[in-house]
Order: sequence, then structure tokens, then C-alpha cells
Amino acid sequence: REDRRQRQMCKETGIEIIKPNLKGYEIDEKVRGYITNKGYPSYNHSTGHSIGEEAHNPGALIGTRESKLANLEIQKFGVYTIEPRIAINNGGSIEEMVYVTENGGVPLSRRQKELYLVK
Repeated sequence: REDRRQRQMCKETGIEIIKPNLKGYEIDEKVRGYITNKGYPSYNHSTGHSIGEEAHNPGALIGTRESKLANLEIQKFGVYTIEPRIAINNGGSIEEMVYVTENGGVPLSRRQKELYLVK
């Protein structure tokens, strides 16, 4: 239960802080830092990416500063994913899609706050 709460909080942190003109790595560092400061290991993928005509459309990557695309700025009115991961047993991840406004990210769908078991 605590792990689920932590996963949700790091997503909310990413959605809350994404704003135009921030570089992708600035968002990644805050979200990834939140996770590692809670004692979880870092993850080996980006925190998010832009969405366009194709799933991973060239644009700002919400990833580590070493990535060229993570040094691009987040665009106002752009759509990005927020998908950090916390390594837990039987864990999974949810990819949230957000629309970027001057005031932060606006989720494009109703937020899933519970895990569902599909049989």
C-alpha cells in the first residue's frame, strides 16, 4: 500500500511541475530525485516523452541530462507522458498523458488511483 502511494505521489509531482520552457531533464531530476530520496533505486528509462504524430515524436524527452532531447524545452500546449517507475515486487507502471499549460500539466483522462486485477 505504501509503495502504491509513493508511485502515485511521484506521478503527481511530475504532473504538478511540468511547465513550458523547463528543460526535460529538470523535470526528470525532480521526479527521479523524489524516488531515490525515498530509498528506491533509480530506473533505467526516461520519466516521460513527448506525444505527437507518432508515440515517441521527436521533441523534449523528460529524461536524464545526458540525452540531447532532454535538453530541449517543454512546449506550451504540448502533450507529454509522465511515467516514472518504482521497483517493487509484482510492480507495474501507469503512463499518464498530460497537456501542458502555463500552470502545469492537465491529465488527459480520468486518473487511475487503484490497481485492477483482470482475470
